[in-house]
Amino acid sequence: MSQKPYVYKFGRIIIKQGEIRTVYYGQIMRQTGSIEVGGFGNIPTMTSTGRVNRNELRIEMTSTGRVNRNELRIDMNSVYVTTSATHQGVNATIRRLREQEAEILDEIDAQLTDLRKRREAILKLAWKKGHTVTVKELTRLADSH
Repeated sequence: MSQKPYVYKFGRIIIKQGEIRTVYYGQIMRQTGSIEVGGFGNIPTMTSTGRVNRNELRIEMTSTGRVNRNELRIDMNSVYVTTSATHQGVNATIRRLREQEAEILDEIDAQLTDLRKRREAILKLAWKKGHTVTVKELTRLADSH
């Protein structure tokens, strides 16, 4: 999926995000122990259980960064964003990653909401007419809205 890159500024660092590579479910992790690190305390060590966590999605994006003053280029292979695997979670994450496209996405959501309402109205009419409606009547109703 080819998308134009977007630029974000964080202080002196400019991060240029590329395209979304993959979207996949996260893994269920299990704590297997802990490591004591001076100044940080105990840090847990985690291993994968091999099972898929269907409650979260991971979005992998390509990214390159650049520091303004020295024009030093830092190449990073990918950036991972973790979000909940719900409509609201994915919606909020995509709008945060692609702020320039938020208006377009809002318009698409409004159109989908309108189509859902039209579908409900047609189904209610079908229910009132004795549970049977011909295809001809459905297309006529869909065209009239």
